[in-house]
Amino acid sequence: MIDLPLDIIINIINFLSFEEVNKLMRLFNHKIFEACRYLKTIKLDLKYRDAKKINIISLFYQPENLIVRNGSSDKNLFCYISLKNNWKLKKIIYNNCRVVDSDVMYEFLKSQTKLEKLELYLCISLQQKHLTVINKNIKELALRNNLFRFKDIKYLTNFKKLVKLDLSYSRYLFDTNIHELQFKNLKKLYLANTQLSLDDRFFIFLENLTKLEELNLDFVITTYQKFHKINKTCPNIKKLSLINSINMVFDNNPAPLLQKKWNNINDLTLSYSLIDDDNIIDIVDNIPNIKSLNINQTKVTDVGVVYITLILKNIERLFISTNSISNISANHIAIYLNNLIELDISHTIITNYYAKKIIKSNNNIERLCIIDCPNIDHRILRFGVKKIII
Repeated sequence: MIDLPLDIIINIINFLSFEEVNKLMRLFNHKIFEACRYLKTIKLDLKYRDAKKINIISLFYQPENLIVRNGSSDKNLFCYISLKNNWKLKKIIYNNCRVVDSDVMYEFLKSQTKLEKLELYLCISLQQKHLTVINKNIKELALRNNLFRFKDIKYLTNFKKLVKLDLSYSRYLFDTNIHELQFKNLKKLYLANTQLSLDDRFFIFLENLTKLEELNLDFVITTYQKFHKINKTCPNIKKLSLINSINMVFDNNPAPLLQKKWNNINDLTLSYSLIDDDNIIDIVDNIPNIKSLNINQTKVTDVGVVYITLILKNIERLFISTNSISNISANHIAIYLNNLIELDISHTIITNYYAKKIIKSNNNIERLCIIDCPNIDHRILRFGVKKIII
């Protein structure tokens, strides 16, 4: 490789991980060392402090992506290095941001004039002043587990090019003023585990997101009626996640039927909720093009699963673990679903014979999850599946 032109070596280097580049830089070859300094992505997982890794960071010329997971106050050091070297990053991902000094983070964000993607986890020290210095042309923004009030969050509407916003675990995000927020270009919205109650103001907000394709409301307690309103308000959505959300409180009214077909939706997650066979039949009738359906640990029985197999014959990923299902479901999956890539039947009483039958009828199956299936011996299933989770 040392005989190749420097620009070719640089291109090769950028297919390697930070760990691999770190080793190459210790080979005492000037040309290789110089090429390594042009690495575009610095990705560190500092579960344990490693002084050698940290010291080498300042040697890179102009990386585009900085991803730091775990670690402690070393994140402050990375901010200082970036400021000193005048790095203009396009992507920054920091988790456990509570260890980063507020003033250091302010200067760091202020210096990033080319930033397109910012993900900060556990960013409890952030204030509105930090939001004001973030590049206004940013496209993806995640500020998970924050302490922002509405007046702070409202400032986000200044980011006109925002296509992805994640405010999950926001401790003070309520419905009160949310209808005042407008994001004309937003396609992906994550509001998991917030204080939202999904009242009329929330749906006004949702209705204004005309380009929305993906919505995550995991752990936001709601009802099947509200699910019905999401269907009515977001007819063009492609991905919806409501893990542990639908608690089936109907306010003394019967659960309504969905009014609009979700022709574009290809990924729906309703796990750990109280939906039953009637609900899943209603849903299945309105998601004709679904590719992935997750109903793990619900009230769905063989009746609901059989209906899924009869209607959604092109489904590729099906998650039905910890439900009251039997070999009746497994037999119908084997007969009618022949395009499965991934299947989860964990914590069920399905037996070896029908598990093998499913594998034989799905030549492309890559992942089969059979955790705590007392009637299945995983050893006889090892052929025909790339990965078995037991």
